[in-house]
Amino acid sequence: MKKTVSVLVFSLFALALIGANGVVENQNAFYENLQNKVQPQEITQSAGATTVSNDRKIEENMSKLTRLYKYLEQNYLWEIDHDKTYEAMAEALFNSLGDKYTYFVKAENTDIYTESMMGKYGGLGFYFSKTYKEYQEEKDLSTIYCVLSQVFPNTPASRCGLQAGDLITAIDGENTAELSANDCSSKMKGDVGTSVTLTILRNGSTFDVTMTREKITVPSVVSEMLENNIGYLQILQFYDATAADISKAITDLMNNGMRGLIIDLRNNPGGDVSAAITIADMFISDSDLLTIKYKHPEKNNTYRADLGVKVPTRIRVAILINGNSASSSEIFSSAMRDNGRAVLVGTKTYGKGIMQAVSSFGDAEISVTVASFVPPSGEEIHKKGVEPDILVPNPVVKEEEMEAYMELVSGNLIKDYVAANPQYTRENVLNFIRENPDTGVSDEIVCLLVRNVYLSKMIYADQPKVDTWFDPQVAAALEYIKEGLVL
Repeated sequence: MKKTVSVLVFSLFALALIGANGVVENQNAFYENLQNKVQPQEITQSAGATTVSNDRKIEENMSKLTRLYKYLEQNYLWEIDHDKTYEAMAEALFNSLGDKYTYFVKAENTDIYTESMMGKYGGLGFYFSKTYKEYQEEKDLSTIYCVLSQVFPNTPASRCGLQAGDLITAIDGENTAELSANDCSSKMKGDVGTSVTLTILRNGSTFDVTMTREKITVPSVVSEMLENNIGYLQILQFYDATAADISKAITDLMNNGMRGLIIDLRNNPGGDVSAAITIADMFISDSDLLTIKYKHPEKNNTYRADLGVKVPTRIRVAILINGNSASSSEIFSSAMRDNGRAVLVGTKTYGKGIMQAVSSFGDAEISVTVASFVPPSGEEIHKKGVEPDILVPNPVVKEEEMEAYMELVSGNLIKDYVAANPQYTRENVLNFIRENPDTGVSDEIVCLLVRNVYLSKMIYADQPKVDTWFDPQVAAALEYIKEGLVL
């Protein structure tokens, strides 16, 4: 298999993570590309590939801008902060392209990105993003407030039931619409053991959650053997080391008699494209996996699987996806499905099929969209997403149920029941519904709420890694794999 450039591309998982240690504008895009460091001189060299007419237009525009700048310097009443002016012009240049993945990161914000990629930090257990400048034609709440992009398991955020897509409208009562992403990050950070209250907007309803900050470790891979020797692999993110971790997990599962495999990519924001392609190569032999298309066709690359596989074709594979599965998750899912190696179960993916190059530029950082990802089918991913083969919608709280839902979440009804019935069993969860038939919330959602309270009482090592009782998408994947087994 050809080796790919290391590029980060992210998605999201049902129990994902949000980083109180912070993110600045367009955080997701930065994480998607942090490892693809392009040297500054490459930027200069690329200008030579533009047409003569475009070169002339650039020169004309820069000449006019220089004249305008000098006019201000000569006539503006007060002193000009030239560093601030330069950063504003640079931001405006990138924002004018209308591509949220192409942006300029000011020097004062670059440390936040690299800090968040270290893997461990004190915080709440999630990533968030906030567009620093609104350049979309239509305003989106996520450009005003902080939008959760990933919530990691066994963290304060996941235990409070926060979800990818939730909006943080206030931090300790202070409106986030009036704060920069850097300010939001700083306010959510704090010493381990201290508390912070976030105001969450979800489906039109607002509620507060108070969390105690913890030391957060970012996971990558979770594995477990389920009933009927069906393996389960959850990939929370694609890092450099993820392919090696997956290879080891697969070896362990196969040594224990694996007969089928579920790969969970829900809420996986992506990550290292090389890792995604390497993992696909473990399942696929001598077939196209991905084509990366650049502005200039001579740079295009098609990556092809080597001969032979690590996972025999007799092992049926189901991949779980949802609207927060993005980039590398979509690349991997498409390669597997297009080569007839897996079925996709869940809901349509996010739809990010482009690649950015990240480069230091002076004291700042820049991210530039440089290529698109095209799966073996030839169908575009970007802005379209990948459709599942087996559609299984995510459980949702209806608007008319929200008041009753919040009463259950904030009240003591479930907590008192769990205290009186401390054993986490399927029967105990279902018995709560039988004893409380008029909660005003669907049984499916109530089961999840009761389950979450049980799990919150268990130490992490004792918690089941996958919910085979109340997760409808896992249930559908298990059913598909069992159809191909001789039980």
